Order: sequence, then structure tokens, then C-alpha cells
Amino acid sequence: MIRVMVSPLLGRYSLSQGGAACTRLKWPIATLSLPMRRRKDPDFNPDEFFAGPSKSQLKRDMLELQEMGTALDQLPQDRLDAIEMSDSLREAMAELKRLKNGEARRRHMQYIGKLLRDEDPERFRRALTEYKQGQNRAIQLLQEMERWRQRLLADEKGIVAWAEVYPAADTPAFRKLVERARHEMADDEEHGRGGSKGPCYRELFQAVRDALQAPKGG
Repeated sequence: MIRVMVSPLLGRYSLSQGGAACTRLKWPIATLSLPMRRRKDPDFNPDEFFAGPSKSQLKRDMLELQEMGTALDQLPQDRLDAIEMSDSLREAMAELKRLKNGEARRRHMQYIGKLLRDEDPERFRRALTEYKQGQNRAIQLLQEMERWRQRLLADEKGIVAWAEVYPAADTPAFRKLVERARHEMADDEEHGRGGSKGPCYRELFQAVRDALQAPKGG
């Protein structure tokens, strides 16, 4: 006689025949009602047949939380302080910064991942996204500043373009600064100092930055 038994140790349904030792099935008993072709499908995962996350999904979720913890650790301290979180998580993040050993950090990151399960992940995702967007804007600003500096130093067309886009910043003092920076650059090249940058070159960069960051219409 064949009986269906539940083995708490095996964690899956198993069959017992005439009192013989239980044998673990390849699939949970619930999947036996599926067509054989479904069970033979290479993409079929029996763990996903049941409601609730599979072990592989739980592992992926934990890895994602640990990666989030790593990203939070890379935030400037003032940004991290501004995020609402539990005291235990805040203490764990502070401890992580003190750890230098790789293995100790790895174990502590696992602990942080467990703490993050009890937090609101969206709060941290928003904070990380906002910081990343701010970094991208800063990079774009630096790139635009450098493009304008090179255009201004190249020829008079750069000055004309500047006056059209930033008329409020096109002052006599600004034009004199551009002229001094050009002479400075030409002198450096003449004396073989092309790799060095003089004070006017750097001052022009700051003047361009001030104009780009000035309020619209200012």
C-alpha cells in the first residue's frame, strides 16, 4: 500500500510504501497534478508553483538590500544623516564606516541587509536617486563650464555667442578677463609651459561658473 506522508524534516511531501523509509520526491506532491510536459519544461521551477517568494527570490532580495546598504555607505555623511531610519540601522551604518577588514565588513553588510528588511526601501531608493541625479547635474555643469571657457579662449566668436546667451555676464570686466587669459595662455605656450594653467585661466572658469549658476534673468 502506498501512503502519502508529510515529512517535516524533508520539507516536501514524500511517499511511503509498506512502512519503508520515506523517499524524497523530485517535485512537491502538488505539482504531480500538472501535465508531465509542464514538469519537464526546463524553465519550470517547482518553488515558483506555490504562492510566496522562492528561495532564489529571497536570496536576490537580500543581495539587493545589501547592495542598497553599500550605496548608503557611499553617501556623504550629511546626506545619510538626513534619511529617516531606525536607531539600530543608523548605529550599524556608523559601525560599518569604522570597519576596515574586508571579511568583517562583508559580515556586517549582511547584518545591515537584515535590518533593511524592516525599513521602508522606497525611502532609501528616493534618497539614493536624488543624490545620483545631483551628481549628474554637477558633472553636466562642469562640462558646460569647460566648453564655454574653451570657446571664449578660442576666438571672438566665442565672445559673441556668450553675449547672446548670457548678456548680463557680458561686462567689460569679463571681456578683459578673457583677454588676459588669452595672453596668459599664449605666453605659456611660447615659453613651453603649455601644460600649466595660470591664474587668469582659473579665474575665467570661476566667472563662467558664476554666470551659469546665476538665477535666470539675474
